[in-house]
Amino acid sequence: MKNRIPSIKNRVKKFYAFVRKSIKEQLRLQLLVVIAICLTLCGLILGIFQTSYIKSNSMNTYTSYSEGITRIDSNTLDLGNYIETKNLSINDKDEIKNLIIENSYTRDKGINIVITDLDGNIIYSKEDFVASKLSIENIMRTSMEYRKNSYDKNLFYSIYPLKFKDSNGYLILSAVPSPTEHNQYHYGTRFSILGIILALIAFILLFLLLTRKKVKYIEEISHGLIQISTGNLDYNIDIKGYDELSKLAQNINYMEKELKNKIEETTKAENTKSELITNVSHDLKTPLTSIMGYLGLLKDGKYEDEDQMKDYLDIAFNKSQKLKILIEDLFEYTKLSNKGIPLNKKNVSFNELIEQLIYELVPVAEENEIILHKDIEPSKILVNIDGDKMVRVFENLLMNAIKYSYKPSTVYIKLYKEDSEAILCISNKGDSFSDSDLNKVFDRFYRVEKSRSSSEGGSGLGLAISKSIVELHEGNIWAECHGNDIKFFVSLKI
Repeated sequence: MKNRIPSIKNRVKKFYAFVRKSIKEQLRLQLLVVIAICLTLCGLILGIFQTSYIKSNSMNTYTSYSEGITRIDSNTLDLGNYIETKNLSINDKDEIKNLIIENSYTRDKGINIVITDLDGNIIYSKEDFVASKLSIENIMRTSMEYRKNSYDKNLFYSIYPLKFKDSNGYLILSAVPSPTEHNQYHYGTRFSILGIILALIAFILLFLLLTRKKVKYIEEISHGLIQISTGNLDYNIDIKGYDELSKLAQNINYMEKELKNKIEETTKAENTKSELITNVSHDLKTPLTSIMGYLGLLKDGKYEDEDQMKDYLDIAFNKSQKLKILIEDLFEYTKLSNKGIPLNKKNVSFNELIEQLIYELVPVAEENEIILHKDIEPSKILVNIDGDKMVRVFENLLMNAIKYSYKPSTVYIKLYKEDSEAILCISNKGDSFSDSDLNKVFDRFYRVEKSRSSSEGGSGLGLAISKSIVELHEGNIWAECHGNDIKFFVSLKI
């Protein structure tokens, strides 16, 4: 029993915690509790001002003969006891007659008195009968039926078994019972007008008081929506409670945040679009202007000799080559950004791919006084990639490292596995990046050198294209800079 008491207490606590949590989280339950409290107060007020009443309806009056039957039974019992006290013989007819005449209530003309033996033979009768014998069984049946339905105005028989000194018999009294009228009463309560008015006022005031905080919170949410609709996307609605209103406020704040991000993305896209048009115009115009200039000199014959003419042609050709590369890069970047290039993926040995690429770039590195130092994982690393497109990424990163490193210096290439990824790190020493440069290095048309000279800088799309190719392979590419140590990383799923 002692063990059951803590168990019951724990269950009660859990149930109370469940009910409390449900009320906190559901607005409709809170409203039901408020209404229940208001109705309880109204009931108390009406109880104070209520009055009880008893109503008698004349239409519901009914007549009963039960009291008359009771009086006849009582008279029969008294007379029977009186006769038995005289200790008479059943054959003493005259003495029996005298005893009956002596009783005053037996003189009532409405009452007939009969004494019979056990077989129903009449010994004495106040009134004359045609028959000399009665059916005791029928009289008893009639008496029982009358007692069941005491609303009929018929002759009633009351029987008493008499004991004489030498035999037994029956005392039978017959009469019509006297009627008694009864009224049906209805009990009820009335509420005073004052009580009803006070209860109504109390209900309204208490309901307004208990719902005041919720209504105020709804007004705050409404005000927040108005602020957001006017363009104030920095406005946040306070989160109060755990019910549907608080969830609504959370959703509105989330919607506001997402809307703000969408607007910022749209603005950024518009700015990028404008920047793209400006950069494309600039990068196309510069070589095109040079080409037109040298071709114009050739057309007008403004050259001294054939050697100078060939120099002008070489310059115009080189400029057109750069223009062609720029247009091809721009076209490829546009397709990559729109996911318009399908990938031809195959399982490729990452180790062999990097080894081959390093071998091919050794002459270029030596020309730029750069040493390529490799640290490649000996175990075979297989990656599912489009080899041709990923070669362009690695080649672009290595060429950038060779081009922008201090001369002479060393470029380090490291390939290793980390969890379920293969990571390539290309590091070199060069001019450090600022934080802003590091964040924009993969943006299209971005060059670290501010002059945007194409003599050293490329099209400005190389790293942007590399990033798009890596992301198409569901990989990651990023850059780090610690002083003069610059590192580029590419991670691919194994």
